[in-house]
Amino acid sequence: MQIVFARLQFGAEAGITDTFNGDAAPVRYGTLPRIRLDLASAPIGQSRVYAGVGSDFTAIVRQDAVGDPATDRGLYRFDLNPTVRTPIGNLPYLAVSAAAAYRFTYWSEQLDTTGAQVAQSLTRQLATFRAEVAGPKFSRIFDTPGWGYATRWKHVIQPTATIERRTSFTHFAKVPKNDNVDTEVGGVTTITYGLSNSVLAKRPSPDGPGAAREVFLVQLQQTYYSDASAAAYDPQYELGAATKLSPVAATAFSTPLPP
Repeated sequence: MQIVFARLQFGAEAGITDTFNGDAAPVRYGTLPRIRLDLASAPIGQSRVYAGVGSDFTAIVRQDAVGDPATDRGLYRFDLNPTVRTPIGNLPYLAVSAAAAYRFTYWSEQLDTTGAQVAQSLTRQLATFRAEVAGPKFSRIFDTPGWGYATRWKHVIQPTATIERRTSFTHFAKVPKNDNVDTEVGGVTTITYGLSNSVLAKRPSPDGPGAAREVFLVQLQQTYYSDASAAAYDPQYELGAATKLSPVAATAFSTPLPP
């Protein structure tokens, strides 16, 4: 269920999944319920500073062997995440922006030194500072009036770079880890750099000259971590292992125009 009123967005969901593996007891995971209340990002007054808030309350259902109370690892979690961002400069060929975020998370239970989940609450506070640069853009236009598919093509190459710093959190080992909210590593600086390569096509329209649309996009990126353990929990790569430098990730999208 989702309700939107102006900038306010309310969402609620619930569900449980049982996974069966042979004769073993099923594994259960789900949320009963998960409730979100967000304030969409918008300018503060007439400024170029944008602010928004996200909040999430989740009753996590997790049991490694249904029917065995000793394997019950369910808990309650509350997460609050206000953000502020602003563009810097007005150059048409270079986009620069800065952002800051605060994250407060509460868990009703935590892990002890043996890894067992115990009924003792845990809180975490993190601040994140981020700067992004996209550009400059390099482009070239090709006219193909004799082609039936498109009369003009545009090839655009754009480098990107992001640097992010997250404040420290010394009790990471105590956090029950269920999803990406729980696996943010504190005290780490990351530098991500990449290259975006896109192709746009312009097709004639019965109502006019037509508009250019992106038909192909290839993105390459790599990330450096000041703390190698952060790489194991980065959802961009899903490495599952500690490393200072991620592999190069390649992503390709294609959206052909209708004939």
